[in-house]
Amino acid sequence: MVVVTKLEDEPVNFDDVNIDYYQGFENLNEHNLISFKSFNESFNQTAIEEFYGHFTNYKKMRNLEDKPEKINLYAVTHHFPEKLFNRYKNTKFFDCITENRIYDLNVFTPV
Repeated sequence: MVVVTKLEDEPVNFDDVNIDYYQGFENLNEHNLISFKSFNESFNQTAIEEFYGHFTNYKKMRNLEDKPEKINLYAVTHHFPEKLFNRYKNTKFFDCITENRIYDLNVFTPV
């Protein structure tokens, strides 16, 4: 599943919200695509390729081909994507933000 959110002009106020609900989403961009994988799905190489496909289509539909920096990609998953991350561990493409919670994967466009 892919969800698209668009940042509005009003600033987001997280003061009254549990950090578990927004951690990793503090830097929303003008356009944000979010992929969610539930208990029965895993975020693997196929899922990331599919996500990049949605990203490419979204850029075309919104005439943002020359402005990919206006779009953030987020992947939310219940299972730790061990097979996918093992591929990029110890490379410049993989960055741990918060251990066992938030990671940046910078293969084509950061996810």
